Amino acid sequence: NEKARVIRRTVLRYVNLTFAITMSMISPPIKKRFPTMDHLVEMGLLTEQEHMIFQILNAKTSYSKYWMPLIWAGALVSKARKEGRIRDDFAVKTIMDELNNFRRGCGRLLSYDSISVPLVYTQVVTLSVYTFFVATIVGRQFLDPSQNYDGNTVDLYIPWFTILQFFFYMGWLKVAESLINPFGEDDDDFEINALIDRNIVVSYLIVDEMHEDHPELIKDMYFEEVVPAALPYTVATEHYRTLPSQGSTANLQIPEHQQEILDPIQEEGEEGEVETVTGGITTVGSTPIKTVPSDLKTVASTPMKYVASDVEKIGSVPPTPRRRRSFIGGLVSRISSAASRKVSGARAKSSTSVGERRRLRATSAAASRAALAQENLINTVSETDENGKTS
Repeated sequence: NEKARVIRRTVLRYVNLTFAITMSMISPPIKKRFPTMDHLVEMGLLTEQEHMIFQILNAKTSYSKYWMPLIWAGALVSKARKEGRIRDDFAVKTIMDELNNFRRGCGRLLSYDSISVPLVYTQVVTLSVYTFFVATIVGRQFLDPSQNYDGNTVDLYIPWFTILQFFFYMGWLKVAESLINPFGEDDDDFEINALIDRNIVVSYLIVDEMHEDHPELIKDMYFEEVVPAALPYTVATEHYRTLPSQGSTANLQIPEHQQEILDPIQEEGEEGEVETVTGGITTVGSTPIKTVPSDLKTVASTPMKYVASDVEKIGSVPPTPRRRRSFIGGLVSRISSAASRKVSGARAKSSTSVGERRRLRATSAAASRAALAQENLINTVSETDENGKTS
């Protein structure tokens, strides 16, 4: 109805008014277009009553009041909800969030304007560039060739490098000057006036002319195909046709022998429950502690006092000297004793927590790896030379 239309148009007018007030505070072209609040009244963005409210508030404080129209817009949204013109609270929240985001963006623009590049920076850069080229005009000249000074010969009549320096430094200086205020009057600055005009027209068009107005619901031309293969290309754009994008591993081929899935290994959980994991560690209990190749003895299934002798028997090398054998045997014996104590404690504490069992399994695995390392050490120490002596 007519009142709903007025509410919609007023909310959008308040949003555009906020943007115009904000930009008039930071952009010289907008300030020239809206020098005072009276100009906003004449151009239809502000009413006389609203102007009086601004004047009353300006008499109380001199702080900027760009946010005031958004407060009015929020009040209109709340009023429309109470009158039932907005169906649910979620829609009200969505509108309020967008108003707050717009206010936040305007406040950020004002913050950028208030904290600008220090004036001394621009003064130093400008003075340095101009002083450099004034000194260059004198310093880059040759001495009088007719005087025949030693070491003074004119070999370059056109100062090419000095000309390049002039264009580079002066060009960078002009770019820096234009970037000081992107909302100024330079050719490359933002066209804020055109943006304000566009926002006014489009916002009123959306909430008034196009409100609840849509074309007739009909089937599209690809309705029978369900999914079209692709939209047609013109002759001029045929070379832009490409295949669908894929990941970087699309052409990566994995060998078949590496695609085999490893069998999971079961581990005991809580009181007889069995957990399935992937790896070489199994339960500390009735099953082996760690599975190793078949040609080696496991630490858990062999008595600890025989580990040293079993390790010495691996291979066909001659026995090592007594001194080295006693050293290696003692080292293996100590490792085996430590592993035996860990395994015995693990078997005795079958009701321990899962964390305790995992630590014990890790210790047993370390003992097995140590035994395997001792085997490699024995093989290295027991190598013999041609005379049969220990290497």
